[in-house]
Amino acid sequence: MALSDITRKLFNFGQSGGNKVEYLLAGALGLIIVGALALTIHTSFGGGSRGKNRPIVFECTQCHHQFEQKAEDLYDMEGMYGGMEIPMLDCPSCGAQKSALLTTRCPACEKHFISQSTLMQVQYGASGQMPPEDVRDVCTHCGQDILQWYRDNRRR
Repeated sequence: MALSDITRKLFNFGQSGGNKVEYLLAGALGLIIVGALALTIHTSFGGGSRGKNRPIVFECTQCHHQFEQKAEDLYDMEGMYGGMEIPMLDCPSCGAQKSALLTTRCPACEKHFISQSTLMQVQYGASGQMPPEDVRDVCTHCGQDILQWYRDNRRR
């Protein structure tokens, strides 16, 4: 079949007197487009459950107690918003105010710890300075350098 035959058939779509296969294919294509559009609109307005109910782990810098907090609860708390600041919570174990920081999950041992970069951001953020960029995050449980683990284990 030559290219001109294909383009002629495409431009003469539906003029052959009612080919049922053409109508079925056009209807299926229309349903796919409408479904994809509806899914895109649903997820862009906060729909879907991807990571929505996943708890976030915090650790107290005073007593090292780890606890979970739901993401939607963080935004319901007074003074919390989706800005660039690092959330600091009160520890439910020892009662220290604003002592619990967001943890990082080690990809090697899967345990949670407060990363060095988070500590630097809190320390330098309070003084209004920029933290150094050469800070290495190393798991306090297994000693794994997080950046190096991702370099070694990324998909190629």
